Amino acid sequence: DNPRLDAAASLLFVSGKPRQVLLNTLSAHMVALDPLDQKSLKEALRYATKRHCGETLCVASEINGSGKTSYILKEIGLRQARGDAIAYRRVAYHESSTAGTLVDRLSRFNGIRTANAFHMHIGHIIPANANTCLFELLIIGVLKNEASCDVYARSRRDVYYLEIPNSSKDKTASALRFCRLLPTERLRCDDASFSYVVPIFRNPPLNTDIRLQLQPFSTDPMVYTVLFLKAFKERKFQAAGGGFDPSWNPNLSQAPEPAEAFRLLREFTENKRMPGDAPSFLIFDNFCRFMKPVFLGMDPDYGYEILKPVVIQNLQGLEGLRHAFCSMLIATCKDFALRAVPRGRQFGRVGTLASELRERKAGGGGDE
Repeated sequence: DNPRLDAAASLLFVSGKPRQVLLNTLSAHMVALDPLDQKSLKEALRYATKRHCGETLCVASEINGSGKTSYILKEIGLRQARGDAIAYRRVAYHESSTAGTLVDRLSRFNGIRTANAFHMHIGHIIPANANTCLFELLIIGVLKNEASCDVYARSRRDVYYLEIPNSSKDKTASALRFCRLLPTERLRCDDASFSYVVPIFRNPPLNTDIRLQLQPFSTDPMVYTVLFLKAFKERKFQAAGGGFDPSWNPNLSQAPEPAEAFRLLREFTENKRMPGDAPSFLIFDNFCRFMKPVFLGMDPDYGYEILKPVVIQNLQGLEGLRHAFCSMLIATCKDFALRAVPRGRQFGRVGTLASELRERKAGGGGDE
């Protein structure tokens, strides 16, 4: 092999006109080439990331709270569980980021023998040159800090996961035109995607090694909450009802199937004021984190004496206390989990105090 030929540049034609003779066209001073369609561009980038540049995947979702971060952590955790020598790295990319700051962040991991799995957390507001910067990094494979002349070269061993943010009318996702051409995994919050698997960092504060908790334990907030919700729905706490079960114990119960757990969480966190509102894993998680500490008070082993089944069934006239208390706890924690900025103002609005007061006056509203 001739080393000089190996170092020679290649000429690649990515477009052309029907019945165009290449050699004759090159004799002219101008060559009219039509742009590639979006489908061809996606296929070309999919091939490039698979064979030449290095694995790259965008992770998007229909709404906030659909588990994008959790999905990325689980994917990297699965790689590590298979024995891949790869380290998790989280890199933020937001409004104030530049090619220089990105080079500085990525260069910290140069010289490390293991491959890197970069989780690029993209903010809702992106810099003006975001598409150019990401194209140079992910496809060209070279990013330059113009201020210091430092250069970062992407390694083919490294994997990049780009977390695409949700914003009003998908403005950020639309602005990331380059990312729309990359291989993309679009997530939904439904029973098919619900899972008990929990990614846990083994080595805080470095947080490079991820362990996947595959077996659902009753001590996990989500499993513990789902067990109580199922028992409540089956009226196991109603001493005067036919479903009463004084021997029921969450610590000895088996976790429901993921699909059933999803339906229970969906039912007990549904916003009645907004029928048809899409479920959210973020709401599920917040709800379960609120519920577990309060459900511990009803635990047959660790709870309050007054709420233990043996005591309740001997209290005349208070047979339904445990069931009523559980209903109150669920309603309270649901209220905490669903509290959020009103939908019309989720993404903010620029205005003065005077205009706010004028709008209130015009709408007939006053100060609370």
